This record gives sequence, C-alpha cells and structure tokens, in this order.
Amino acid sequence: MEIKHLIGSMAMGFLITVIAMKACVSDISTSIAIGNLRCEYLINPSGIEMSQPHLSWELKSKEKGQDQIAYQILVASDSAALSRNLPDIWDSGRVKSNKTDEIVFKGNELQSQQSYYWKVRVWDSNGDLSDWSPIQHWSVGLLDKTDWKAEWIGP
Repeated sequence: MEIKHLIGSMAMGFLITVIAMKACVSDISTSIAIGNLRCEYLINPSGIEMSQPHLSWELKSKEKGQDQIAYQILVASDSAALSRNLPDIWDSGRVKSNKTDEIVFKGNELQSQQSYYWKVRVWDSNGDLSDWSPIQHWSVGLLDKTDWKAEWIGP
C-alpha cells in the first residue's frame, strides 16, 4: 500500500512541476506584445497606391529594456488562411533586425483593387518568440495606367 502512495505522490509532484514550467514558459513567450500595426503609416488603409508598401508596428513590454532582435511577417489574400498561418502572398521568414518601422513589403506582386491581410511576430532580447499580432489589412488602389477605364461622356 505504501508503494502505491509513493507512486501517487511522485506522479502528483511531477504534474505540479510540469504545470509550473508551463506557466513560466507562457510568461516568457508573452513578455513582449505587438500593437499599432500600420501600412504606409495608416491603420488598415484603403486604396494605397504603392506596389511595395511600408509596414510598421510598436512593441509593448512590462520588462524594462526589452527589444526585438528579429521579426517575421506573414501576408495573405485571405484573412481565414492567415489566421491558420497560411500566407499566399509573403512569408518574410525570420529576419534578424530590431527595426519596427518602414519595413518594405517584398512579397508577390500586389494587384490593383485587392485586399491583403498581415500579421507579425518578433523575437525579443532574450530570444523568446512573441505571440502573433492581431491581423490587420490594407487594400490597393489602381496601380497601373491601364487600370483606369474611362469613356468620353460628351456629345
């Protein structure tokens, strides 16, 4: 009977240790948060006329002196696909940089009158990975002269 009690106590101790470690890991992975995502300095802009827009974000951390050492941007033509981390337009991969503004879009060619959805995550000074930012979007206006269709309306 004492062996069963010992095994039960060891299992309980192991379970408590795993839960405590999970809590510590969760705290580390969320030590830095991403917000205020902008495209061409605007939040969710409509009708931008740039084929390579600039993307920016801000970092928030409770830990003093925390900064990013790398980032990853995903861009998709469908928000549902992006929420499943399935970008069809651009996956920057891990880019070593502390830069958070004026990041030039380098994905597939953007199409006129289309919407694009994006999100970003960063690695902090400790090398820990943040959660993904909320999904934001931008739409493209008319990029090429041939996109403009007009007819004479006079006699």
